[in-house]
Amino acid sequence: FFVRSITTGGYIKPPPISLCSLPSLALTFFIMKCRSASLFRVLRRKCEATLARYASSGSKNDGKLFSSAVASPVAEPASYVLSLPTPCRVPFGHPLPDLPTVKFSKKPPELELYKTNVTLLENGVTIASEPAFGEFCTIGAVVNAGSRYEAKFPKGISHFLEKLAFTPSKKFKNSDEITQIMEKNGAIVDCQHTKDSLIYASSCRASSAEAVLELIAESLFQPNFGEAEIATAREVVKSNVEAISMKPEPEELLNDLIHAAAYRDNTLGLPKYCQLENVDKIDKADLFSFMRTYYTPNRIIIGGVGISHEALVNASKVLFERPSPTWVSEEKIQVDESLAQYTGGEIRIEKDLSNVGMAINPFPELGHFVIGFESCKFTDEDFVPFCVLNSLMGGGGSFSAGGPGKGMYTRLYMNVLNRRISLDLQCNQRESGLCRFWNILHSREHPSEEPWRPCRHHLLGNARNEESGNRKSESIDELERAKTQLKSSLLMNLEQRPVRFEDLTRQILGQGMRKSPLEYVDAIGEVCAADIDRVVNRLLSTRVSIVGYGTLKKLPSCDKVDRVIAKRDLSFLKSPSYFFMLPLLPCIHLLFVVEPIANTVWQKVDDEEDVLLSLYKPSPEPYTVHLNVEYPDVLLLENSYVHIAANSTEPHRVRYHAARLKSSVYIAENRTSKWNECASAESLEENFILISVYRLDILNLISSILGWVYFAAWTISFWPQIVLNVRRKSVVGLNFDFLALNATGFLFYSVYNCALFYIPLVQFQYLEAVPNSVIPVQVQDVAFAVHALLATILTCLQCFMYERGSQRISRICAVLLALLWGVALVALIVAAVGTISWFIYVTLISYAKLVISIVKYIPQVILNYRRKSTEGFSIAAIFLDFTGGMCNEWSQLFGDFTKFGLGLQSIIFDVIFFVQRYGLYGQYSHMQESATSSTLAY
Repeated sequence: FFVRSITTGGYIKPPPISLCSLPSLALTFFIMKCRSASLFRVLRRKCEATLARYASSGSKNDGKLFSSAVASPVAEPASYVLSLPTPCRVPFGHPLPDLPTVKFSKKPPELELYKTNVTLLENGVTIASEPAFGEFCTIGAVVNAGSRYEAKFPKGISHFLEKLAFTPSKKFKNSDEITQIMEKNGAIVDCQHTKDSLIYASSCRASSAEAVLELIAESLFQPNFGEAEIATAREVVKSNVEAISMKPEPEELLNDLIHAAAYRDNTLGLPKYCQLENVDKIDKADLFSFMRTYYTPNRIIIGGVGISHEALVNASKVLFERPSPTWVSEEKIQVDESLAQYTGGEIRIEKDLSNVGMAINPFPELGHFVIGFESCKFTDEDFVPFCVLNSLMGGGGSFSAGGPGKGMYTRLYMNVLNRRISLDLQCNQRESGLCRFWNILHSREHPSEEPWRPCRHHLLGNARNEESGNRKSESIDELERAKTQLKSSLLMNLEQRPVRFEDLTRQILGQGMRKSPLEYVDAIGEVCAADIDRVVNRLLSTRVSIVGYGTLKKLPSCDKVDRVIAKRDLSFLKSPSYFFMLPLLPCIHLLFVVEPIANTVWQKVDDEEDVLLSLYKPSPEPYTVHLNVEYPDVLLLENSYVHIAANSTEPHRVRYHAARLKSSVYIAENRTSKWNECASAESLEENFILISVYRLDILNLISSILGWVYFAAWTISFWPQIVLNVRRKSVVGLNFDFLALNATGFLFYSVYNCALFYIPLVQFQYLEAVPNSVIPVQVQDVAFAVHALLATILTCLQCFMYERGSQRISRICAVLLALLWGVALVALIVAAVGTISWFIYVTLISYAKLVISIVKYIPQVILNYRRKSTEGFSIAAIFLDFTGGMCNEWSQLFGDFTKFGLGLQSIIFDVIFFVQRYGLYGQYSHMQESATSSTLAY
């Protein structure tokens, strides 16, 4: 307010003091205290007067000292301004008087930005340095070694060497001496291993660089690797590997796996991290053998940032020209000079990731999906365009570092990250490179959509734009934004000494020279849209690499993805669906029977009789009818072929003979428990045969096949749940009410089918109840019922074997089961005393099965309606159920109502599910997750 009083010519009365004013007053006191003491005393009196006015104004507001209301400005006499000290009337754009002149740090005249000095020692060690302003420096050694060179060694040696860095050596006997050196020189040390290098580095005071460099040299050439250190390293390595596999987002593991898939069994495809089976195998001899092979002077780069090049060279001559390292040997050394060979391929690891969070509530069934393409080496002319493409794609996690808005307009942020975690990475080596996209998706999502958004929205889109010559203006703006962001990221990262050190040493190691960042900035500016199109097509012309980790129910095969990339069309990724043909199967089945060339008749069986075949309408073409008897041991035909002339209207007679009219039907005498077998069919009043006429011989076979289709479709639908329980080692989420009802229902259904198929008395009672019919139960019906019962019992046993949480059978289900079992037991007693027939009894319990089947579907329909989503059940199982119902024997409507009813009710509910899935709630939103998904009964 002092400044405002000067500019307005009067004093503006401040509002009542608030919490926001207190920090401002404290800051005012602090600033004034930093100036001259006399000025501080003058201003203190003014501030005390101001506080007094604040207090008085606050007391007039009924104690509301901290009110946030702003008072109206009141002009004070201008003489108050003139009474202020002179420093208070100085504008902000002018320096305060009577203060010492500020001295700014200046760059030394010999300091040139990004100037690299390189020296080669006599023994082959390369020394590279860059000047940097400041008291501290970053120095270290980079060895041309790493996991890519472990082909002839136990996998994981580089991981061990990283953990054994800066341990006791020949000069530094224990870790206390190493710690004292670090504390004395203000140093921090670290060692990291990559696919093609091991980096030993330290940040310390520039004046103490030689002492710290000696510590690095001791780790390289004079390590002890005692038993205690190796044992500790084993535990650390084992802990690291286990921790990586337990991460909800195992980036390190997936990075290793995608390299293993891309470079199958060679160089960059070798594992970076030690395998658990090798932890106890690697010993001191293996470590020294690896160091003897690759820790040679010609493979070592000594780097420094912020240190004099001359000082670094002098120290290196003393420390890195040692004649005899600890691991020296006279054996002939064979260095692996293999080149990285990109092969492409896929790696799939099925794993339950629901417990990675170690929380009370399990994680959802997540699947990690990584797709990679061969990029280019960092000496390639397309290296910079590939980097611009990487910046254009963006990537990162949902909470990437850098603050809000960082990269928010990149392709992956806009099209993928707002839906799930995604990451776009690029690794470039001396001979090859790898560009990969990592997505995390729910197991119920098909990878044909979400993980391919980067390909669909940019990679494949760019390829199509180049072919058609179309390019939108916003794409040009997007490219310029990506180039600007890449320049900013490059220069901003190189402001850190450790990053400059790694960039310096790895460039010298890989290409023998350091390319200035300013050269890269110029190269980035020259990248145009045509360059992006070229590198995109180059990227997509390579064989794809795929990694799946987690629940991989719907992960496509590598060959299928290759076809997608080759055709530049994501529609090839979706599996061809033939489910739309399923409704045609029963239609064809009905067509065969409903439109025969002759009548289907019921004929009484005598010793010898004729069957009349009459045409529906005259045919312009002649027919040859082949008659086939299903049971030739019962019935014989005089002639199996009937020739029908063109335009014939006369009926044709077919004569048959009864070969063996001996029936296995049982009849009851006086409704007692004594059963006698009839010697022949003469004791029966009537015997009938059913004649069905088909247009072709093949139609009879197809009709039989359709009968087995429904059996197979309904049978297979039980096994996905059993397999899922085994994989998860848990039945959490599987409703126990559904299992209890299913077990009861299939027990009743098995009794019904077995009785009609195996017990002659029940068959006879059925034929009495349904005249002019045949037994509707076939062998596949019995097999299905028994299999369904056994599969349900197995699922119930899994509830006792695996984790089930707090799930139990609900009271409603218990009451319903008690009612059904009570009716079944009462009916059993009534049938046993002869009040009702056994056929009525088995029919009654089959109706109980029908009731159960209807009830168990209703909760799922209600659940879908409440959640406005069809997620939570497999649509493939619904298609199988629909197929079984449609291929069922529809003629049983007047014979086996239970069998017909099972198919009919499944079709009705399946149609409801289809409408919900593809009509009402087809587009699933992750924001619609509902707590009712696992609480609704059945």
